[in-house]
Formats: sequence, structure tokens, C-alpha cells
Amino acid sequence: MNIKPAAIVILLFASDFVGAAPYLLSSAAVDPKTSAQNSNFQQATAGPTDSGLVTATGPGFSGSARAVTDFGMLKNFATATLSGYNSGTYGFDDAARADSTVSDYLTITGGAGTGYLKLVFDVTGSTSLSGDLALLDGPVAQGTLAVFAKAFPEETPLGSPVSSWGFTGPTTLTSALIPFQYGVAFGLTLTSSAFVSPSDIGGLYAYDFSGTADFGSTIDLTQLFVYSDPGGTHQENFSVLAGSGTDYPEASALPTTIPEPTSLMLVSIAFLGLGAVRARVGARLAH
Repeated sequence: MNIKPAAIVILLFASDFVGAAPYLLSSAAVDPKTSAQNSNFQQATAGPTDSGLVTATGPGFSGSARAVTDFGMLKNFATATLSGYNSGTYGFDDAARADSTVSDYLTITGGAGTGYLKLVFDVTGSTSLSGDLALLDGPVAQGTLAVFAKAFPEETPLGSPVSSWGFTGPTTLTSALIPFQYGVAFGLTLTSSAFVSPSDIGGLYAYDFSGTADFGSTIDLTQLFVYSDPGGTHQENFSVLAGSGTDYPEASALPTTIPEPTSLMLVSIAFLGLGAVRARVGARLAH
């Protein structure tokens, strides 16, 4: 399985929050690329919680995608099916993709100085791949998640990577400890993706392909743990005030063991990939 770099992202930033506001964004895109000259591209960006179901069809192609976005809960679905495609003609890259972005800011009280936040996500969903997979170059159906954290000025919006994941089925994901200052607002941004890519490598043959990345059942932020030191001393009494007004699920008990920070994946490449996707979207919408 070709695991792509993570693309659900948590960005944390401590900055001047005067005038800052939470936001939601859902987008979905389907691109059958029926030829190099004629791309039957379909995209939707919601206003802002639900992209709606985006579909596109072409000769031997069908695809759909949908993203639903809410504070603390993200839902992404993407599927693509090809039948009798001639290789070397299409060059698919994320034939169907759904993205969700949540931006919020939190103020945590109950201690003094620096505290440490840990986020727990429950992922429900599945992926599937079928068809002439041996004729393709790493076909992918996947959901992804990454964590970034850093205090930084507004002109440098990306923080240091903390945790990142790629997943193909149900799982529980726990972030590394994220430092914050008690009583000081800090930003939280979640960006999730589900995508399907046949990854055509060319050659003189025809192939069939079907892929689905279904995380429409949710990527759910289920718990927030707060620690008073990086060694993992549990903060029993704390409160979280969210700019969005969301009542985030504060953990009432310390886990039996504190998981080690997740191994970093190719996070910078993930952002380059997201940037390239957005650039392609912008270029196509301009035509």
C-alpha cells in the first residue's frame, strides 16, 4: 500500500487574536481527466459546513466526493471508478478528493505558566481498492491526519510538526503533547482529507480500477487531556473556552499510560502536495 503523506492537519499558533474568528471550510473535487486537452473537472466549496455531493462522469469514469465540516467532527468521502481505460492517456492524481478545515482558538485555565495539551481522535471509516492494481503505480485510497504546533507571527503560518498519520480504516489517534500558556488564547486548525488516486504510469494496456475512501462516519475529536508538565502530570481541574463556543470533550481521567509522540511522517511533503492540489484547482477554475 502506498501511504501518502498526512493531510489532516492541526496548526497551533499563539498570536494577536483581536478580531480573530473561527471558520469552517468544506470542499470536494472530482477530476476524471478524460484527456490531456479536456479535463472534466468538478469542484464545490461550501459556505461553509457541507460541500454537498460532487460528482463527475466521463467515458468509463465515475467519481464522487463530499466533505462535511464541524468543530470537533470532520466527515470526508471520496470514490472513483474506471473501466477500460487506456494507460498513458489520463495520468490521474487524486481523481476524487474531499477536504475539511476547522479553525478555532482556545483558552485553557486551571493552572499557571505553561501547560501541555493532548488531543485524542477516534476515526471511523474504511478504504477499498480493486481492479487491475498491478498495472498501476501505487493506487491510493486513504484518509490522513497530521499535527503541527508552534507560536509564530501571522506571516509564517506553519508551525513545527508534532504528529502525523495516514490511515485506511478505523483507529484511535493521540497527539504528542502541545505546549500552551494558561489563560492565553492559542489557535487550533484541523484539516482532514479523504482521497482516491489510480496513479496511472503509462504503457500500452487497458485497466479497470475502483477505489473508495469513506471517512464520512467521522474523524471525531473525542478527548482533550491537559498536563501541568511535559513529564505527564495530569491536570485534574481545568476548563477550555473556545472562540467558536464549542463544548470540547475534556478528559475526566488520565489514561493508564501516556502514549509516546507519534512518529513524524513526510509532513512538509504533505503541505507541498496540498499546495499543488490547490494550485491545480485554481488554474482549472480560471479557465
